[in-house]
Amino acid sequence: MLFLRGWDDGQWACRCPRWQLPARWLDLWSFRQNLDEALVDELAQFGPVIALGRPGDKRTPFGALRHYSADADWQSTLADAARAARAIVLVASDSPGVKWEYDLLINEDMLAKVLLMFRPDAAHAAANRHAAEWFCAGAGAAIDDAIATGVRPVSMRLAGATPILIASRTPNAAASVLSLRLHFN
Repeated sequence: MLFLRGWDDGQWACRCPRWQLPARWLDLWSFRQNLDEALVDELAQFGPVIALGRPGDKRTPFGALRHYSADADWQSTLADAARAARAIVLVASDSPGVKWEYDLLINEDMLAKVLLMFRPDAAHAAANRHAAEWFCAGAGAAIDDAIATGVRPVSMRLAGATPILIASRTPNAAASVLSLRLHFN
């Protein structure tokens, strides 16, 4: 399993606010601190979860197994990993590096094995919409429609050429985990 995300995303936090103690207690997935942990917990049964490591990391964070590559050859390293991956989880971003990854996945016809995960916070709404459009032309409208009806996008995958959007009233760790389970089962 390959985990792709922009460097600006770091480790996408899945935490509930501390003041919501009953919600934290009832949320069976609240012990997961970030998407990396959820991926390892949920996908280890299918194989190792691998990601390209951030250049300059002083220590490897818990989560996906990191492969560190020289700046000059990160694209060929990532392309080889994407071709070999059984599945790819891609975090929505509009960074130039992630845009290159979208183009690779499209040009090499690998979108069928991709689950696009949307960032839950409103600050990333524009990046989520850009990512949906890059993933599948016209899919940004599905994001707009979801938000207009009061739900937030969680993930998107393709069924043939049709984008399938998973959305939730409360985008949290549980919604992300359920989205992963739907895609991988």
